[in-house]
Amino acid sequence: GQAGKLLDSMLAAIDLKRGDDVYIANAVKCRPPGNRTPLPEEMDTCRPYLARQIELIRPRLIIALGRPAAQTLLQEEVKIGAARGQLFRYQ
Repeated sequence: GQAGKLLDSMLAAIDLKRGDDVYIANAVKCRPPGNRTPLPEEMDTCRPYLARQIELIRPRLIIALGRPAAQTLLQEEVKIGAARGQLFRYQ
């Protein structure tokens, strides 16, 4: 979609490309009805799958794109405006 195209353009601007240098994973592995924001229970259910992906890929850097992703990774309530630009440690 439009957001994906914007992300690809942003990656290209810093000489990165999906699949080559960048791996993208969703915090929730299925789209909630109506594309609504995932519920905490849905994020909790999918967390082990995401944790395993991270374990296998061993990324040097994880960038959470949005509040649900940040909350899933950090396992706490996140105010995205306050978190923007900050570094957090994953586990």
